[in-house]
Amino acid sequence: MGRLTRTLLVRRVRKRFVIAIVAALVVTAVVVVSRQNLGDDGQAGTVAAATSTATVTRRDLVVTEDVTGTLGYANERDLGAHRSGVVTSLAAQGSTVRQGKTLYAVDLEPTVLLTGAVPAYRSLSTDSANGPDVRQLEKALVALGYGDDLTVDTHFTSATAAAVKDWEQDLGRDDPDGTVTLGDVVFAPGPLRISSQMVSVGTQVQDTTAVLAISGGDKVVDVDLDVGKSDLVAPKDVVAVRLPNGKETKGTVASIGTQTQTASADPTADPTVPMVVRLTHPQDAADFDSGSITVTIEQSRDDDVTVVPVTALVALAEGGYAVQVVDPAQPSGYRLMAAKTGTITEDYAAVSGDGVREGLKVVVPA
Repeated sequence: MGRLTRTLLVRRVRKRFVIAIVAALVVTAVVVVSRQNLGDDGQAGTVAAATSTATVTRRDLVVTEDVTGTLGYANERDLGAHRSGVVTSLAAQGSTVRQGKTLYAVDLEPTVLLTGAVPAYRSLSTDSANGPDVRQLEKALVALGYGDDLTVDTHFTSATAAAVKDWEQDLGRDDPDGTVTLGDVVFAPGPLRISSQMVSVGTQVQDTTAVLAISGGDKVVDVDLDVGKSDLVAPKDVVAVRLPNGKETKGTVASIGTQTQTASADPTADPTVPMVVRLTHPQDAADFDSGSITVTIEQSRDDDVTVVPVTALVALAEGGYAVQVVDPAQPSGYRLMAAKTGTITEDYAAVSGDGVREGLKVVVPA
C-alpha cells in the first residue's frame, strides 16, 4: 500500500469519526431519553417542555467543504526566445495575442503565434518528414489567407513552401525562404495572454532566455487540495466559487493531480495535490486577475428527503433517535416517534420511519 493510499485511508477514518462525534454532540445536546418511554404505538409523556414547534418538510440536504484557492489564468508558463540576439519588440503586458500576431522579435525577426496543439519542436521545410505539426501549419496559413493552392495535410509540399514564403514577405522577414525555423512561430491551442515581460527591449538574449510569461486566456482557480479531501471531488464535478468581492459563481473541476506536494515554507504541513477549477462564467471574474478564492465542494448530498431541524432530534439512551411530535390526542399534547436519521447538516437532519411524513409538527427548543 503506497504512502498516498495509507494517508487517504487514515484521513477518511478520521473524517468519519469526527463527523459522527459532531452529530452526536449536536443531537444529545437536546435531550436523551430511554426507548422504554416509547410504547407500541409510539406514545409517551412529555419529554421536554414545549417551547416551540417546527414543521417536517422535504428538501435537498448537502454537506459541503470549503477550500481556499488562487485566481489566475490557465497554463501559465515562461516563453523562451529560441534564438540568440537583441530583443527588438515585446507584446504588451496584459495584452492578448491572437493567431498571426507577433509575440516578440529578436534582431527584428518576429516570432508569431499560430494555432496548434503540437508545440514547435523542429524546422519545417520540403525536407521535413510528414507530421501533425505540418498539418497545423498549413491550416494556420489557410486561415491567414495564404492557402489558395494549398492542401491541408501532413506533407510539406512546394505549395506549402510557396505559401510560407508569401507569408514571410508580408511579415517583413529579412530572408523569406519558405522554411519555418525554430523561433519563427509559437504554436498554442488558442490566444495567449501576456502575463509579464521577462526582459526589456534591447536585452541581449540566448535561445534559452525566457522573454515573456504567458498563459491561456481562460481564468482558473488553483487549489492546493489537502490529500484527505481529494476523495470528495473528481474531474467534471460542479463546485461553487466565491470571488474576492463575495459574489458566488459556478466552476467545474478541470483536473486533480496525483503527485503529492508539501509547502516548502512549512515542511510539516499536510501533503496536498493540485486541483484546477475552470469558471463556468468567466465574465463573473472580469474585474479580477488574481486573488484569494473560496471553493465549496460537496461532501455528500441527499435530494428531496424528509427533514427536521437538528434541534428536534431526541437521542435515545439505547441508541437511535426520535422526534417529539405534536399530538392533541395525548394528555400531554405530545408523543415520541422513532426516527431513523440520514444526512445531518449544521441545521437539518434527514429522517425516516413509520409515521414520519411531511407536514408533521415537531418540538424544538426556543
